Amino acid sequence: MRTALIILIVLLLLALGAGLFYFISYQPKQYARAVLDFYEESNDDYQLLFQAGLKEAYDYEGGLKILEQKKQALAKLKTEISDLNPPLLGKSKRLQPELEGFVSDLSLILGDAENSMTFLKKATEFQNLFQPGENAFPDPNRATTGDLARYMDRKIPEMRDKGAELFEGPAPKLTDSSEFERLRSSWQETEPALTTLRSMAHRLDPTTSLSSFPVDLLTPQEQTATNKMENFQRLLDETVRTNSANDILLYSFLTTPGMLPPQIAER
Repeated sequence: MRTALIILIVLLLLALGAGLFYFISYQPKQYARAVLDFYEESNDDYQLLFQAGLKEAYDYEGGLKILEQKKQALAKLKTEISDLNPPLLGKSKRLQPELEGFVSDLSLILGDAENSMTFLKKATEFQNLFQPGENAFPDPNRATTGDLARYMDRKIPEMRDKGAELFEGPAPKLTDSSEFERLRSSWQETEPALTTLRSMAHRLDPTTSLSSFPVDLLTPQEQTATNKMENFQRLLDETVRTNSANDILLYSFLTTPGMLPPQIAER
């Protein structure tokens, strides 16, 4: 009886030792291996997206498509993290919340990039309204102030709608942190000046050629309105020029997988 009891105790101790070995040594290593496996897979996914590239540096539409793919890849990453089985003991048990926090931070970065990309896509569309194309007038080579008046009748309502749409929502993160506020402030001055510019176009002789636009006939109020619009156009052009789709993507790729956070890499 005593021998059987001793054997039972020995078996229990062996089982306990095996369990401790699993929780202290084997499970953390297994978990770390699983973390590295899914990280390497996600890194490959992101590299493929980066190599997809853009049609050109200011291809904001293409940039939005790439960001959407990145968001889908990140959602997959989040699911894989939640499916991992973190160890109950050791330093690795703190890795799961760190990974989840890391993915949460990446999601915010992608959200910021998407907001900036959307803003700049709208900005380029807004630019086109201030730069009439060849089809804006019946005969571009013989365009008159009458043609300009009719163009403004059609386009000023659209300018107002596009301007309101451009500046709604959260401010985008641009190369220069003050760019957005300068641009919005300039638009707040330009938007009411559009009425003055429209009246000016109708006041002048409709047969006057735009190639010899009578600047000297403008009233002080009309000249001020013209200056405000030109200043807004300049700021709009500068904002687009200094914030390419490529720049936005590069920033988001440098701050998303491709690089493990230090506290995770040390594991």
